[in-house]
Amino acid sequence: MNITDYYDWVNQEIKNTSNNNKIVDTLNFCIGMMEESCEFVDLIEYHKNHKDAIKDTELLKEIGDFIWYVVAYHCNHYNDKERFETSLLLYSSNKPYYNPNNIVIESGKMMGYMKKIIFLGRKWEDFED
Repeated sequence: MNITDYYDWVNQEIKNTSNNNKIVDTLNFCIGMMEESCEFVDLIEYHKNHKDAIKDTELLKEIGDFIWYVVAYHCNHYNDKERFETSLLLYSSNKPYYNPNNIVIESGKMMGYMKKIIFLGRKWEDFED
């Protein structure tokens, strides 16, 4: 499955499970991103503290869960696959994740952006570097 197929799949999933309330759905996606990013870091910390290897499947599951919420947010907020593909490429090339804690930091920033978008009427473009 490529990113375009994944986008289409997530978009269909959120259409089937939506609360039909953009604010509630967006908050669900924000909380989901934060929860999954914390689970990712927790997994790494657990294995670091217990000095055992992390299975690739464990990491991929947590990263996949996080990505699902990112894509779901984008589908719900923009519903523009081309914009998603473009922003994904630009963001990933400019913001490498050398440290797993960066995922939590970036998730927190994204939640702050979303709060401003939802409640203050700001636009995503206001926060792009």
